[in-house]
Amino acid sequence: MVVWDENHSVDIEEIDNQHELLFEVIYKLDLAVERQESMATITTLLEALIDYTDYLFKTEEKYLALLSLDDYELHQQQHQFFIENLTVFKAQTERTGTVSLSLLYFLKDWLVEHTQMEDKKYAR
Repeated sequence: MVVWDENHSVDIEEIDNQHELLFEVIYKLDLAVERQESMATITTLLEALIDYTDYLFKTEEKYLALLSLDDYELHQQQHQFFIENLTVFKAQTERTGTVSLSLLYFLKDWLVEHTQMEDKKYAR
């Protein structure tokens, strides 16, 4: 499980607070899968994750406007990639009635790498 800590900070309070909540939603999803909670609970968490990332990404993109156009467009593409993949995983989960471990790996890997590498760019 991935838990937010100060190592994930981008030194922008608004973004850090939102990232912390995002980590929390992913943690809750991971825990729900581990505990084999109902598909209704898991689907609700996936929907919350999609909605919250959309909100977070809009906030991040306000800060991204301060970067070069190339960085801004690349970051937007990365956000779009995440949302599209999350939507595919959600549809797959609903269709099969199971949660793919690749969803959990994708969430953890993407989130940690994105916050550590990409989001730190606009913190400068």
